[in-house]
Amino acid sequence: MGKLTKAQAQRAALQDERVDAIMSAGLGILETRQDFATEITMHWKAARERFIVIGEALYLAKQRLEHGEFEEMVRSDLPFDRNVCHQLRRVYEAVATKRLSLQEVPDSYSTAYKVTTLSDKELEQARGINLLRPELTRSEIMRFKKSLQASPSCPSHMRIRQLIETRRKLTEQLLQIDREIESLGINLQSLDRDDDVSGGGKVMIDGEAVEV
Repeated sequence: MGKLTKAQAQRAALQDERVDAIMSAGLGILETRQDFATEITMHWKAARERFIVIGEALYLAKQRLEHGEFEEMVRSDLPFDRNVCHQLRRVYEAVATKRLSLQEVPDSYSTAYKVTTLSDKELEQARGINLLRPELTRSEIMRFKKSLQASPSCPSHMRIRQLIETRRKLTEQLLQIDREIESLGINLQSLDRDDDVSGGGKVMIDGEAVEV
């Protein structure tokens, strides 16, 4: 038997580690529904953390390896193709740059990648409807993206809130101006709305018409 290449040795080591992990997990002692649910959930959550770590490793490899080495590694040494590599890196970058918090990352890396393709504005909309969560499914994110395409001109909830708040502030300012005018003894009902006050109109001050 010939000597193992470095890549073959790494794959063999990974396989041995997986076997050891399964053997040491003690799954044979699981009996109740809660036992199985707890064990499965623990490993499921660990899987999400691991694909983010894998994404970080890919990101660092891209930065540190000599030109051409990274592409060769993806092509020859890894158990997934460049498309998966790209998705894992994008998910890590979204977490590293705080576009997504770890709590918002879906459990599936492919679903998480779909989330990273949203714009910052679309991410805020997704947060507004509690879409960003670990149990998010691929079909849910696809329906959300489709809804955005179906109504691109529909105002966001955030924009509506901004307009309402602006209207409230302007209303308060107008009321304050009215109170100040009345405190000067000016009868608001005597103001001629068709004339510019600075252009020589008349207003009633304490019952007397005064040029202004």
